[in-house]
Amino acid sequence: IFSENESDTDETLDPLLEYFEKITEYPDGTDLIYYPETESDGTPEGILNIIKEWRASQGLPCFKKSK
Repeated sequence: IFSENESDTDETLDPLLEYFEKITEYPDGTDLIYYPETESDGTPEGILNIIKEWRASQGLPCFKKSK
């Protein structure tokens, strides 16, 4: 998403953002990416941590475990 955000068109970005919203189910959707509360919250690691914490607080499963 971050690299496609620099692209000249949104042809690839739009489906990625829609997929992000679908799989995370985070209520603020892509605002998490574009309007983070702090600079560190806007990093890939920060976004992942916020989503993991939110999903856990909602009783939702996190992500698949690696084999």
